[in-house]
Amino acid sequence: AYEIYQCDWSSDVCSSDLTDGSVTWDYTDDTVESDIGILIHNAQSCDINVMSVTNHSIGVRCVGSGAKGFVYNTIRLGYIIGNRIGVDVSDIGSGWCNENLFLGGRFAVFSGNASRSRYGIRVTSLDGLYTVDTGSVGNNNNNFIKPSFELQEDDCTGTAQAIGILFESWASNTVAYARNES
Repeated sequence: AYEIYQCDWSSDVCSSDLTDGSVTWDYTDDTVESDIGILIHNAQSCDINVMSVTNHSIGVRCVGSGAKGFVYNTIRLGYIIGNRIGVDVSDIGSGWCNENLFLGGRFAVFSGNASRSRYGIRVTSLDGLYTVDTGSVGNNNNNFIKPSFELQEDDCTGTAQAIGILFESWASNTVAYARNES
């Protein structure tokens, strides 16, 4: 994964600039989350442009960890194509992911594997420490403006799901002007 760690600056990133393009999402195991295209770790007050990330188990992971946070960032999303989870907004190890503005994003899965689940955006706590169930407010006050989902829901078979936004650990997040095309 390409990693941006504790930035306080602006960055344009594209996973195709960082790899040879041969990495592909392992459709045989829905539990694999180790193939991350772009990892943005403990960023604070950054302006980040993700132009393209394709064919990973997780396209972009935004994470706060180690009693630090991923906070007050503006993240512009471009093509988020062919990933099992397009954008993962998460925390681990007493971290948090709060008060971020996510703009746009074309989340799409176009080919095959109708029996595998896929998600556009997931908000979660990787270790379960920062959740409403533990008495905290969870990852909160993140805003997702105008995401576009083309996850091929109509093609799902069996127990497979195509979910635009999956909130597992959250409070007071906002989604506005979303587009969902089955």
